[in-house]
Amino acid sequence: MNNMKYWTGFFLFILMGLLLQGQTNTNQNTRQITSMSGTYTIDNTLPTTAPATPGGNFASFTAAINALNSDSITGSIIINVSAGQVFIENPPEINCLGNTYDIIFQRSGSGNNPVIRPTGSSSMNEGAINLVGADYFTFDGIDISIRFGSSLECGYVIENESAWDGAQHNTIKNCTITLNKANTMGRGVFQATLLPVFAFSGSNSYNTYKNITVYNCNQGIELIADRDFPDIDCHVDSNTIGGLPPNDIGDIFIRSCGIKAKNLEDFSIIGNTVSNVSSTGNYACGIFVENTFGTNTVANNIIYDITVATQDEDKIVYGIYVIDSIGTTLVSNNMLSQITHERSTPTTNFIVRGISVYTATLGTVNVFYNSVQINEDENASVAAFYMEDGTVSILNNILSNVSDTSSSSFRYCIYKNNGVLSSDFNDLHIDTSGTNNYTGYDGSNYIGLSDWQTGSGDDYSSLNITPPFISATNLHIIATDSAVNNLGTPCTVLYDIDQDSRDAVTPDIGADEYTYTTTDLAMYSVSAPVAGCMTSAETVVVLIENTGLDTIYCSVTPVQINV
Repeated sequence: MNNMKYWTGFFLFILMGLLLQGQTNTNQNTRQITSMSGTYTIDNTLPTTAPATPGGNFASFTAAINALNSDSITGSIIINVSAGQVFIENPPEINCLGNTYDIIFQRSGSGNNPVIRPTGSSSMNEGAINLVGADYFTFDGIDISIRFGSSLECGYVIENESAWDGAQHNTIKNCTITLNKANTMGRGVFQATLLPVFAFSGSNSYNTYKNITVYNCNQGIELIADRDFPDIDCHVDSNTIGGLPPNDIGDIFIRSCGIKAKNLEDFSIIGNTVSNVSSTGNYACGIFVENTFGTNTVANNIIYDITVATQDEDKIVYGIYVIDSIGTTLVSNNMLSQITHERSTPTTNFIVRGISVYTATLGTVNVFYNSVQINEDENASVAAFYMEDGTVSILNNILSNVSDTSSSSFRYCIYKNNGVLSSDFNDLHIDTSGTNNYTGYDGSNYIGLSDWQTGSGDDYSSLNITPPFISATNLHIIATDSAVNNLGTPCTVLYDIDQDSRDAVTPDIGADEYTYTTTDLAMYSVSAPVAGCMTSAETVVVLIENTGLDTIYCSVTPVQINV
């Protein structure tokens, strides 16, 4: 009897489901579906005529996104957004599930980028633009600037819609994102698998973030994936993280990073400038790479003014940190300077680390052609390169530690705690006459370069010379100084930070491959006019200085001045 009730109820349930499905399908069949392809516009001075009118206009991003989400996409779409316009709205999330066509939102016309100015809401992980399981989208030259308050967490959010449907093949480029770092979860760009992932299709793979400027938030660009199904082939390229104000990124009690990548495979972080990143109560990092797989690259980045503003000696500041990397990670052609901690009393904890590596036994990190200068006060224990564990090769780097000395803190060019290290053809620059100044540590402290060579078995072709950097934050080499010229050895990195070709036989060490010259001039000052408004035909008088070694006779050697 009980079984009869069970089966009767079961069949009634199925029957009701079929009836409801039929009702739903009937309603859907009566809805007018418009197909979309081709070129449209977004212009808030005109009414919405698209998509009913082919090539028509949308008055807002909201109108355009609603159409994309609800209508049939039958071909590639370009949506030209009028330059200079401001859109005060909170656009809905973008789905377009199953789309395989390119859909491009791009600035149209001369002038400033169009800007979306949302206020946000109380929703978690909310962006001005949210790509939720959406594929093949490009946003080119579309700025984001929070209108007021701090409710909006992110500029662009790229996330999976389900365990089987991620946001893939998307590009965000050529834009500026300005938020309010009073929101502790603020990120300029946030790519994340916010739902569990059960298949590769649920990952957020093949996405690119290029030429984006991020201001006034806690994290610049953050990519976090599922460890079992990592995001594959994502690229963070030529972005600027942090504005001119000190502590523009972070400056709050939680951890802060310029760029963070976690659980990614075959990714690259190339050509970015990260500056003015700080935390008042946790770690701060220029570029943070964690739990990665495959072949990865962190190269050609300029990182400076990264700070931890706390007295806590457990809170560490990093220029670049690679942790738990499985596979091979190349760290090359990066320039790191002004990595500081604001602790006011000496500590033996290594709270300042230029490049830091802590990898698994299956991971290899190649540290080639980097320029690192640590210039701290006497309170922090610091290392230009810090190795906790793993397998690491250090080749053709400038690792300079010019920090103040103290009997209660320590300074190193290389500090190796554990793991397998090979190191050579580096400039390990430190004043070994200073108290607690050491070339390296590998089970014991080694003061001089020869001590380090004997004790570690490494760096027999390395040297200790003052690197002729242009300035404390510009680690390019002065062209008229031959100190680090042609002192390296060829390896797999063929270009420098500026894409200049490396010498195939005797490359320069450090991030900058330069051409040593003994003949050079530089503009010293402008002597006239000194003030006032200038006409289009004003005579300008400049003083030039011989910055080279050779005497220059202008009658013999042509002189060109670039102003």
